[in-house]
Amino acid sequence: MIRKILCMLLIISSSCGLGAQGLIYKLEQLVNPEMLPQYRPEVIRQFSSYDTTGGYDDGFSGKYSFIHMEGDKQILAEMTGPGVISRIYTPTPTEDITEFYFDGELTLRIRMPFSRLFTGNQFPFLNAVCDHEVGGYYCYLPMPCQKSCKMLYNGKMLFWQLHYRTYPEGTHIKTFSPDWDETEVAALNKTVGIWRKYGTNILDKSYKNFIIKTTEIRLNPGESMRVFNSRKGRRIIGIEIEGSDKLQKNDNRTILKAKWDNDNSWSLKAPLKDMFGYYFGKKGMRSLLAGSSGDISYLYYPMPFSHNALVEIELPGDDQTIWATVNLLVRVFYQERPRDENEGRFYAHWRRNIDLPTGEP
Repeated sequence: MIRKILCMLLIISSSCGLGAQGLIYKLEQLVNPEMLPQYRPEVIRQFSSYDTTGGYDDGFSGKYSFIHMEGDKQILAEMTGPGVISRIYTPTPTEDITEFYFDGELTLRIRMPFSRLFTGNQFPFLNAVCDHEVGGYYCYLPMPCQKSCKMLYNGKMLFWQLHYRTYPEGTHIKTFSPDWDETEVAALNKTVGIWRKYGTNILDKSYKNFIIKTTEIRLNPGESMRVFNSRKGRRIIGIEIEGSDKLQKNDNRTILKAKWDNDNSWSLKAPLKDMFGYYFGKKGMRSLLAGSSGDISYLYYPMPFSHNALVEIELPGDDQTIWATVNLLVRVFYQERPRDENEGRFYAHWRRNIDLPTGEP
């Protein structure tokens, strides 16, 4: 069923590339972190197996996994353009046939077993843009449409999600076609090549120049240390930390904090290991922009600011007999370019709730 999940996420003028090269522009968004902070006039919606009654039948029976029937086929999604399908996910792929109609045409542009969207070996649904990992099967291949798109399923869908974005009226987009030109194939190959290198430092490939500030820290309980401080507009493009894997297995006390542009509270505040995707004390995440690989934990999200910034590592002083000294090597990658007017700021917050009263949210 359909659920509106986010509105007016980011702003880009159509002259920035939505135009006739919509596919190429969306592929560039998948690999260019510089584009992440930009505001865009997009509305993001979702079709999924979500139980719209508020119950717990989120795909178990399949009752809420489709909109309606068309003959003996399930209509999974119907959307109007201009827009683009940006993500399809399922934990339960099948060999049942899925079909896509674009722009009200009577001729199919995609017809294939549902599972083939995720195998990664059928053009243009290539690994690692379309693949499977722990947690499920995913496809991030952009499928743009100028007027409309309809997705049908020849079977019984259970658990699934589809995200799509719609653009302002008047935006011109080239509708998805199974026949790609050389420029589109080159853009896809570039995206696939970069995605396959997840877990490595992508900054050299993403930015022309940057500065690295390296800080070696040693913290006792009750101490904090600055690892970055700026009194003018710049942008952090990455943070790497060596030694996070040496922290005690269940240590969620060592905190990464950041503040932008005189915010009254911390803009970023979270346990170090949680921020880098540790799970029950072990490395549990490795992606293009965040995770841990080898002895390095990394964040490659751009964090632009207009006037000032402060980044600290803190080891709170409670339970001093439990938490030992922390030794870390921190690298902050940044550029001299300040935040642009059409960019947002980076925020992430974790709440430590202990012994909450029963029955209170």
